[in-house]
Amino acid sequence: MALSLVHLTELTAQLCSIMRDVRNVRGGTQKKIEKLRHLLSGLLSELTYFVEVIHSRRH
Repeated sequence: MALSLVHLTELTAQLCSIMRDVRNVRGGTQKKIEKLRHLLSGLLSELTYFVEVIHSRRH
C-alpha cells in the first residue's frame, strides 16, 4: 500500500507540473493541446504501470 501512495504522490506532482507547463504555453488553444499531448505521452506508461500495481494488489 505504501508503494501505491508513493506512486500516487509522484503522479500528482507530475500532473501539477503538466498543468503549469500547459498554462504557460504562449499561443492559441491548438498549441496548448499539442503541448498537453506531448507531455501526456510520457506519462501514460507510468499511469498504466500504476493501475496494474493497484489491480495486482487487490487480487
